Amino acid sequence: MGSDSSKNKLYNLILESQISLYDKNKLKDITRIEPKKIDDEDIENVNNLNTFEKDEDELFQDDSLIKNYKVENINKYPENCIGQIECIKNGKQFKSTGCLIGENLVLTLASNIYDIKTNSFSTEIIYKHSNGKKYEPIKNNVTKIFGNNHLSRDNWATLIFNEEISKSFLGVEFIEIETLPSIDIHIYGYNLNNELYYGYTNAETQDDNVITYKIPLKEGESGSPLIQKIEDKYYVFGLNLSCNENDNKGNIFEKDIIDKIYYIKEKKRKFIDESKVFVLDLSNQNLFSNDIEYFNCYNFINIQELNLSQNHIGVQGMYNLKNARLQSLKKLNLDLNELGDKGISYIFQCNFTTLTELTLSNNNISYIGINDLCKCDFKHTLIKLDLSENIKIGDKGIENLVNTLWDKLYDLIIIKINLTNNGLHYFRKTNIKKILMQNNKLTKDAENILYSLKLDNKQIITGIPKFDK
Repeated sequence: MGSDSSKNKLYNLILESQISLYDKNKLKDITRIEPKKIDDEDIENVNNLNTFEKDEDELFQDDSLIKNYKVENINKYPENCIGQIECIKNGKQFKSTGCLIGENLVLTLASNIYDIKTNSFSTEIIYKHSNGKKYEPIKNNVTKIFGNNHLSRDNWATLIFNEEISKSFLGVEFIEIETLPSIDIHIYGYNLNNELYYGYTNAETQDDNVITYKIPLKEGESGSPLIQKIEDKYYVFGLNLSCNENDNKGNIFEKDIIDKIYYIKEKKRKFIDESKVFVLDLSNQNLFSNDIEYFNCYNFINIQELNLSQNHIGVQGMYNLKNARLQSLKKLNLDLNELGDKGISYIFQCNFTTLTELTLSNNNISYIGINDLCKCDFKHTLIKLDLSENIKIGDKGIENLVNTLWDKLYDLIIIKINLTNNGLHYFRKTNIKKILMQNNKLTKDAENILYSLKLDNKQIITGIPKFDK
């Protein structure tokens, strides 16, 4: 198999191809994104399944304004939405806290995984969930929004994963800063000893960027979510910025951040549901043969249109594609991919039994490649074929093509293939109804030849002014 970089590259491109466009007008009134709670969470490889040191109801009956307890049972909601982030930052191991706000989406501080001084992301980023499993985010799919300094409202980032981590996740909401004095703040964070702590208090002071509170926090708890509880629902409204024994600081999300998170969560970043991929456009994405190899990792049972035009697939890429599971494919575009005759020989081996449209223009194909093309199973299903800009096909290639029994071929595009007047005679017996043949080596006599062939029931466009009426 190819490299992990090729695998991630193809995954990201497939993912992006399924994105709906971001419509800001639809998002302008969003102030809250709902959480999801699943009581029967699947738990594996979990230690310390003791009970919470204090029952939550008991916590809220406590009259003190500041509470800070170690969580023993990390597998109930919302504790099972909190995880630990590990990475290499500035050459050293760094630990911080993140929280799930989607089935495969983690929220944390941008400063936990990004160095503003070097303008680069940390390496070896891992999210350790409460179920004991470790997850690696999709490379190049870390979204950062970073403000002017560490104590910034814009200090936040999302990590996107290619698999579901949990069905339970926290909500996200925008809170007017003026209302903060009346809001209880719940904070969950992991310290360097991999222990989850819960804190409960209210805001002490606030300004345009941050609020302060007196919950004592330890190193590792940066990025801990600031949560408001409404009935039995938990909403993140900011992130913890500091880890001190006394006063600590947290940012409060601006309204537009909720819009951006909604865009990432609901419209843009989802793991691939292979059964729901029907159209896949990967044109002009600088794909090479080693990238195409990873098509075999997917089972696109329902894909009907695949556009791979303007890449560098080549002969080896077509060899890699022949084992791809594309049994429902109807339209395939391979324009400008350096296939040559050898690449066409592998199309013959592909399982494209339902293909109705095929584009092979600009691929340096000769009459030899046409011979292999005529052996393909899709000759019984193909309706439209584009062979334009393959100047080595010539009259001999057209002879092979037209003499093949194409059950349904209706539309043939053979622009600039070095067809001459002599090649026109091969169309006498063809069932093809529409033929585009501009920019070939036809002379004015082509009109008389076609007339003599009595092809009145066919639409043939030669590009010769006197012939077109």
